[in-house]
Amino acid sequence: MSIPTWPETLPQYLLMDSYEETAPDVLIKSNMETGPAKVRRRVTASVRPVKGHQIMTQEQLGIFKTFFNDTLYGGSMRFTWTDPTDDDPVEMRFVDAPTWSSQDGYYRVSMNMEILP
Repeated sequence: MSIPTWPETLPQYLLMDSYEETAPDVLIKSNMETGPAKVRRRVTASVRPVKGHQIMTQEQLGIFKTFFNDTLYGGSMRFTWTDPTDDDPVEMRFVDAPTWSSQDGYYRVSMNMEILP
């Protein structure tokens, strides 16, 4: 089965005023009997957590719901999209179910995702 792609009919970027990314957590720390903890790299690659919002019309929200619920089986599958920081193609997945709220006739959609290594 091929990996789904973010629909072209939806906004292609997260709003920059809401964009938040965390560096991958690749370290493991071990407490020592005395002195500072021992720190080493646990893995060479890890997920990059990403949060952000998009503004969508009612029609776009319907497309988004179909993409999330049907295409991604409720967010259980990965999908390809554009890396928000450098426009390279990446594979992503949802960490939590998205939420949305009405805002001046549009919908503000909040997403919590991770970029996969």
